[in-house]
Amino acid sequence: MSEETEIMVTPDGPLVVRGDFVVVDTQGVPVERRRDTVALCRCGRSRIQPYCDGSHAAGRPVTG
Repeated sequence: MSEETEIMVTPDGPLVVRGDFVVVDTQGVPVERRRDTVALCRCGRSRIQPYCDGSHAAGRPVTG
C-alpha cells in the first residue's frame, strides 16, 4: 500500500510535500528528486526550480 501524500503550505515559503508522488515538468517528464520530502518553490526565485532553495527568505529578485 502506498503512503498518503501530504502537502503543507508554509507562510511566505514553499509547499512542503511528503509521501508518494511524482513531480513532472510541463512536458510530463518526471523531475528527479532525491528525498521523500521536498519543498516546492512558490516565489519563483529559486535557482533549483521546481524545488525551493530558500531564496524567498533572502529576497533575491524574481527571475524569469
